[in-house]
Amino acid sequence: ERLVTKAYSFFCVVGGAVAVKGYVRSFRLDTGAWSNLPLCAEQRNMPAVVRDATGAIAVMGGLEHGEELRALRTAERYVVETGQWEPLPELQVARCCCSGALDARGRLFVVGGGDNMYRSSRAWSSIEWLDTALGSDTGDYGEAWIPGPDMREPRCALGVACSYRAD
Repeated sequence: ERLVTKAYSFFCVVGGAVAVKGYVRSFRLDTGAWSNLPLCAEQRNMPAVVRDATGAIAVMGGLEHGEELRALRTAERYVVETGQWEPLPELQVARCCCSGALDARGRLFVVGGGDNMYRSSRAWSSIEWLDTALGSDTGDYGEAWIPGPDMREPRCALGVACSYRAD
C-alpha cells in the first residue's frame, strides 16, 4: 500500500555554517519568499532532514559545535500545523553528515554519517529506521529507532533516496 502524505508548498534549510545558532529557514514555492521558522530545540549542523508521513520536517542527528565537536543522537520534527518542534526518540548511534529518507510505508531511515566530518573521524556503515506510519494521522511514532542492515562500507556525507516502486 502506498503512503499518502500531506502536500505542502515549501522546503526547509536546517543548520549550516551561519552566525545564527540553530538556523531554520523555509522557502515557499508558491510565493518565492523566504521566512524564519522557530529554532530547533538543539543546535545542529549537518543533520539528516526529510519530510515525514505526517508532513512534518524530521531532523535527525547532526553536529554540535561547542567546546568540542560532538555528533548527536537526538532527533526532532517541526509540525507545520502547530509551528512547534517536538522530540523524536533518540537515534541508536550519534551521527552527523548522515542522510535520511522516507519510504512508501512511512518509515524514516537514517543512513551512514560519522563522528564528524573532520580528519581522523570515523564513518558509519549503519542504518536505522523509525516507523512513522503507526500514527500517520496523529503523529504518534514508534517507540525507538530500529537497527537496519549495515552497508558494505562506511559512508559519511552521503545522499539517499527511497524508491516508491514495490520491486
